[in-house]
Formats: sequence, C-alpha cells, structure tokens
Amino acid sequence: MLLLVKGESYLARQRVRELKKEALKAGALVEDIDCAQDDAREVFGTLNTPSLFAPQKLLVFHNAFGSSFWEEKDIQEALLKADPHTLVFAAGEVNETDPLFRFLLQKGTIEEFAKLKGPALRTWVQKKCKEHGLSLAPGADDLLMFSCADDAERLAGEIAKLAAFKRFGEDKTVSKEDVLSLVAQRAEPKIFSTIDAISAKNRRVATKLLAEHLAAGEAPLQLLKMFVWQFRALVSIKDMGERGVKRGEIARKLRLHPFVAQKSFAAVQRFSFEELKELYRRLFALDLAFKTGRGNPGQLLHLFVGQASSRNKEKQRT
Repeated sequence: MLLLVKGESYLARQRVRELKKEALKAGALVEDIDCAQDDAREVFGTLNTPSLFAPQKLLVFHNAFGSSFWEEKDIQEALLKADPHTLVFAAGEVNETDPLFRFLLQKGTIEEFAKLKGPALRTWVQKKCKEHGLSLAPGADDLLMFSCADDAERLAGEIAKLAAFKRFGEDKTVSKEDVLSLVAQRAEPKIFSTIDAISAKNRRVATKLLAEHLAAGEAPLQLLKMFVWQFRALVSIKDMGERGVKRGEIARKLRLHPFVAQKSFAAVQRFSFEELKELYRRLFALDLAFKTGRGNPGQLLHLFVGQASSRNKEKQRT
C-alpha cells in the first residue's frame, strides 16, 4: 500500500502517529526513513527481505519530495511491489509537479488535512477538550482559538495545559478567565480590554492597561496599528449596523474572528457613530505624528488614550 499524508503539519503528523500505533498493535515492524540523510535505495533493497518476527512493515518516509530519485524505473517498480508492506510518505505542502507526487496520485492513496478554521476548528477544539475530560464555558472556545491564532498544534498544547490545571479540581469546565490566566495571550486580546475601558470612559483603567502594554515591551507603533485596525472595524460595524445589516452578515463581510466579533459588537454600542469617526481621525493624525517624529510615541499614545477615555469633551491636540 502506498499512502501520502499531507497538508496541515500538525494534523498530518498526528495521522502518521495513529498509523504507527495501529501497525505496532498489529505486530508490524515500524521504521522512519529520513530521505535527506538515509540511503533510500538501501531501504528498498531490504524491503522484501522476510522477517521472522514481523512479516509486515510500515515504512514512513520523510523529506522524500524534491528528488529525481523517485523517477527511476527500478524504484517505481519497487514501490509498486511494496505489498504486503505499507509505505507512508509524510509531508506538509507538496508541489503537485513533483514526480513522486504525480506517481502517488496515480498509484497510491492521498490523505490531505486542510487547515482547520471556523466551525470545523471549534468542533475539533471541543473534541480535544472532551478527550481530556473538559468542557468549555460559552465564549471560552472562541477566546482559546483566537489566543492561539487558530493554530491546531498550539491549541492541542494549551488544552493539555488547561487539563493539567483542572486535573485535581472538581470543576472541569474551562472558563474565559481560565484561558486568560493560563494561555499565553496574543497582544490583540489585551488591546480589547483597553478599548473596553475607553468605551466605558474609564480613564484610570485605560491608561493603566496601556502602560502595561508598553512595560511588556510592545512597540508604540505596533500598538497604534492595533488601535487603528480595531477602530476602523468599529466604524465599519457601526455604519453597517445603522444601515440595518445583520450581525452575522457584518462579521462575514469584515471577516471577523468570532472572538473579535463578540468584543467589537459589545464595544460599538458604547460609541456614537460621530465619536468613532472622530477617534479614527485622531488615530490618523497620531500615525502622521509618529512618522514625522513629532513627540514621544509612548507619550502620544498615553495622550490619545487618556483623552479618548475622558468623560468630558476636551478637545484633542494630537
């Protein structure tokens, strides 16, 4: 049997692990071959050598693509005579013009794992949590996926970490607070807390959160870009909302992650359309000040956040 396992790297590696586990359970000999280092020709030379202990073999080839070796007639004949053995070619993304890929496409079986996203990723996350005896509180799945940038490998690791944390307690439900406390956060989730404080006109909290961003070593220009992106989204959400566009359609058109959509729809309710447009204009002016060197970037950000979160209508001087 010839099998190509390709696509999203973590899911493909998990599938290869499953194949190895099944083969070992069936009494087969399992061997990994790195074609970048090992002599694959020698492997084929011993492929049909009978074994007293394991009549069947599972050979997993890594780094096999990109070589003219597989175009050789005797090698292709050896591949076709592999039965009763299983030859697995493990890869991430594969160039479809590669000779080995074309051969496997004609003569073998291809299992491809697409990058999980949206509902498929949420279902996978819930399944992984269930495997660890965990359940997810409302919104915790979206925050977890967003915090891990929808990366399956990182999600698997963070779910294992959450399971270890919950192991000795009675409560097996992962809350949003658990995710915020235990999962290393991208900067974006934290910026929403700052924007929440701005929208609530809580100047003390907003400036404190900004100070924490800067103290953590986040560059003022990067923070400005995140503010600009988020307020641009809020302006668009407010505009479409006032024109009667449904929330689901807004999220789809703006391609908002479910966690981002949830936080944005909540924040936009606390701003008027005119206020959002004015804040976005000030951010544009702030960007110009950054680029022309007018003032200290950190201080300019503090000025913007302090004024934006103030309850009075003081005029901005950014």
